[in-house]
Amino acid sequence: MANALSSRAAVAPVRILNVDADQAIRLSKSACLKAEGFDVLEASTGIEALALAEQFDPEVVLLDINLPDLDAYEVCDRLRTCHARPGIILQIVALRASSEDWRKSLEAGADSYLIEPSKPWVLLRTINTVLSRRMLHA
Repeated sequence: MANALSSRAAVAPVRILNVDADQAIRLSKSACLKAEGFDVLEASTGIEALALAEQFDPEVVLLDINLPDLDAYEVCDRLRTCHARPGIILQIVALRASSEDWRKSLEAGADSYLIEPSKPWVLLRTINTVLSRRMLHA
């Protein structure tokens, strides 16, 4: 599956910040994304995610809902309100489907809510769909 911004990828690959406290899940997602040509940065905490987002300016952030330090909603809100990139795409990733978590995620500024474990194609399709929509409205 080619990444939705393949024409842009010739100039520079889309940067994705993959934030997950679970190393095995984080590495699995990163390998899948890298195989599709994305430039992937990794963080295991909310504080690390905020620092990397400031330093590397990712287009997409995959944000695990269960972080060990900061509330994922707080990280999402900070990225949405304080990040230099106004069109940053924030995707909350959770191990369970909870309407309350979904609501809080959207209220904090998330663009989508993805349930894990998911097939690699679901992750890629979700990211590519949101990227494509952003390109249409840019």
